Amino acid sequence: MKLKKKKVIVTTDDYGVYPSLNAAIIDAVNASKVNSIAALPNYDGMTIKRKKKYKTSAENAKILLDKTNGKGEIGCHLTLTSGRPITAAKSMIDSDGYFRGIYEFKRSIKRKELREELNAQVKVFTEANIPVTHLSCHHNVLTFFPELYEEYLKVCKDYKLAIRSANSHPKKSMNKFLSFLKIKLMDDMKRRDRKEIKRFAKKAPKEFFESNIKGKFKTTSFHDSGHYGPIPGAPIRNTKKNIQNWIGKKHVVLNKSLKKLSESDSADSMEFILHISKDKLKSPNKYKDIDYPGIDPKYFDSRYLEYKSIMNFDFLQFPNIELGSWKDLKK
Repeated sequence: MKLKKKKVIVTTDDYGVYPSLNAAIIDAVNASKVNSIAALPNYDGMTIKRKKKYKTSAENAKILLDKTNGKGEIGCHLTLTSGRPITAAKSMIDSDGYFRGIYEFKRSIKRKELREELNAQVKVFTEANIPVTHLSCHHNVLTFFPELYEEYLKVCKDYKLAIRSANSHPKKSMNKFLSFLKIKLMDDMKRRDRKEIKRFAKKAPKEFFESNIKGKFKTTSFHDSGHYGPIPGAPIRNTKKNIQNWIGKKHVVLNKSLKKLSESDSADSMEFILHISKDKLKSPNKYKDIDYPGIDPKYFDSRYLEYKSIMNFDFLQFPNIELGSWKDLKK
């Protein structure tokens, strides 16, 4: 039986703040391992002493275009949990003016403020003449509650952009994350709201695809984040053998996901989500002065393993799978 043609989009998240992440992403794009970049829009280049030292989100996006000759599609990685807002966003910030972190997130967000902030984040790139093709959201928070999701979709529609699928795989990993989040939010969120996050996470994919069938949005059939990790815990031994073992495990995950897409009767496309860094294991954090809470350097060891894994992997080993494009996705 002849298998149907399928499309895969390979995205790296969190471009635009840490130089080690940016360098890894540029490498991966130039090596044709990655063709989609989710760029954070709200970094102002400041140190924790509020001195300009690093490149801003927009400046980093221009560097990406220059160093890759525009090979990858840039998306706006909307955030409500990292760094500082671009607008006043009083209902979304802590006492120091930063977005509340993922584990301090609250539902009490004013929709008008949310709309203004999301639009301002997209405009960081569009007003700098950086071509934006798609939207995603940091930590998935815009898919936590119906009112947030509606504003997310509205921005997508207003700017005529593609959007990351709300259909998350592997389901087991997403359920673990949501259960863990429910516990971590006990001090900052009402019980009914914590329950709503998990309930809506199951409901959102169905609602999303019903909207998509009506021709409103461009998206993939699902996204896959199974390559993520390991999360910080036991030290990762910095030996060639151990790193190769981790790469082997990650390749098993990638092959399983691609095989699933290749043989699926219903899915015609998928987005792989990656988090990569070029800093080697156990290397000292060279960027302690970056003023951007929400990206934790404790996870950089796992990002390095992801980087080594994808730089030695063939995403096109299945004859019916080819690299896709956000622009070419069908509504």
